[in-house]
Amino acid sequence: GKKTLNYTITAKDGFGKTQSYTEKFEYEAVNPPDHVPLVSADKMNVVYRGLDNPITISMPGISPNKMKASAPGLVKKSGTSYILRPQKSETVRINVVGTTDNGETIKSPPVTFRIKNIPQSMASIRGQFGSIKMPKSSLAKSSIGAGLPDFLFDLKLRVSSFKVKVPGKTTVIVNGGRMNSQAQKAIAGAKRGDIVTVFGIKASIVGNSSYRLKEVLPISVEISN
Repeated sequence: GKKTLNYTITAKDGFGKTQSYTEKFEYEAVNPPDHVPLVSADKMNVVYRGLDNPITISMPGISPNKMKASAPGLVKKSGTSYILRPQKSETVRINVVGTTDNGETIKSPPVTFRIKNIPQSMASIRGQFGSIKMPKSSLAKSSIGAGLPDFLFDLKLRVSSFKVKVPGKTTVIVNGGRMNSQAQKAIAGAKRGDIVTVFGIKASIVGNSSYRLKEVLPISVEISN
């Protein structure tokens, strides 16, 4: 509980005279920690396959250099910071063992995380997703992007190809992320109220060549004029 320490300081001043000062110091005494491990995902309650998931692992009362955490794909960065790169299984278990200052070994029960795939991304035009409305002249000049709305990881995606379907026109296949001349010609022939669909979009994560994203969800554009 709360404690009070009363003490007196006695010293000579600059004139050789002895002076005394009485003070008090208040503090609180607590029981030793139970060394229960604290394991948490920094971004979410699950970890995602194909990504470096930041994980914080600690044991109250035990220094990080006297603690060892192990799991498939778990790599220590520094202190209590770890990176978890999930494997092909559906779950991953993290085991934590710590050593107290008096040499006692503390083993924690395994902490389990679910492993999920990155959610399906969506096509975007000028930062908009789903069904949008715009002039055909603007659509013809637009780039096709891909994103993961509301996903907690800030992933940058690059579109490598897509298809454009204008009502009454043959589907155009485009390599890259911008409309080519064939797509622009087809869009030029669209009428007001027509729905132009951009689909069959292939994209990849910038800086991550190993993970294969699912096909990107399409975007529909209603021609306004």
